[in-house]
Amino acid sequence: MTLKQELDKLVKIYDCQAYLKSDPIKFVHRYRDPLDQECVALVVSSLSFGNVRAIFLTVEKLLAILGPRPVEFLQRGQFTKVQSVYHRWITGQDLCVFLKALAQIYESHALLENFFMETSGETRELETLMNRFSRRLKSRFQKINGGALSRGLNFLIPAPEGKSTCKRLCMFLRWMVRRLSPDLGLWQRISPSELFIPIDTHLSRLVKYLNLAPTKSSGWKLVTEATRSMKVLDELDPIKYDFALCRLGILEHCQHAFVKSVCEKCPIESHCGLAKVH
Repeated sequence: MTLKQELDKLVKIYDCQAYLKSDPIKFVHRYRDPLDQECVALVVSSLSFGNVRAIFLTVEKLLAILGPRPVEFLQRGQFTKVQSVYHRWITGQDLCVFLKALAQIYESHALLENFFMETSGETRELETLMNRFSRRLKSRFQKINGGALSRGLNFLIPAPEGKSTCKRLCMFLRWMVRRLSPDLGLWQRISPSELFIPIDTHLSRLVKYLNLAPTKSSGWKLVTEATRSMKVLDELDPIKYDFALCRLGILEHCQHAFVKSVCEKCPIESHCGLAKVH
């Protein structure tokens, strides 16, 4: 089989409710109102770094405080209620500032999508929009926080111009833009073909095993190179393989080394660089 055929098979294997519980998008699916889904998606994706179990514990605590209608919580302005919640170097004060900024955006723009798409005459290319979104949010953080931008606030919303992989922002956009499972497709003004693949530690290795990116690539360059390769496989929906490939790492179905008993069960073994040398 071709790599595309094997990846399509992998997508079918992991496209079921049972695997949703291993991913932070499960929290977004708890809500039915698109406004709440959009809000929760940005909050959850922004906190999705580090140990998966720790991420889920933090998000559970925060969502318990935000309640069944998170946007209404923002409108009530009860931000100090979240000060007891923290995640690694993201403090309770950082979360208060973050939520205040979101409340302002919903009041002035009605939708987070409207805020994201606002360009002031700049090009509408997605990378530019991502950079602008990050800069504008951080500017709001500073104003709310008395001019200071803490380590946590600076970290919450990454940008391609910062040279990192921007995994969390790319993941948020995948959730918002892709129309197919497991994503929500709430945003209609960006095409799935424009998206960049969200690359974490597991995926940075996998795309290299599959020869979708050069071995020495890293940061935003790795993202653009891997996305370009995936567009060859599916021009209209290049990052549809992201969720399935991530399961290999998160669920430890890939050991990042050749283990015969594990690798021989993998649907993409025949195209994996680890298996080819054995």
